Amino acid sequence: MRLSTQLSTSLLVFLILVFAGSFIINVKLTREYVNEQLATHAQDTATSLGLSITPYLSEDNGIAVAETMVNAIFDRGFYQYITITDMEGNLLIERRNPNTVDTVPTWFTD
Repeated sequence: MRLSTQLSTSLLVFLILVFAGSFIINVKLTREYVNEQLATHAQDTATSLGLSITPYLSEDNGIAVAETMVNAIFDRGFYQYITITDMEGNLLIERRNPNTVDTVPTWFTD
């Protein structure tokens, strides 16, 4: 085998390995970024919901109003669950979504 062929093959293999490594790192960083963005969005929504329903929880029909607000946020967002508890830890409202997204590969969501 000629030296130029060996060098070309070695360079090609090296470039393929560099591309594969770069791709894997890029996918992992993108996954971390998306997770951070989703966590920030969920925290902002939780803060907003908490501030919105606090005045209604002390009223007689406040749970119904709070549940309506939770339903509105839960139905328009992609949340796994939303729970509202009182100061003693008693569950007041709970909404859960056990569904998974079939179009997203499991290696990306794990």
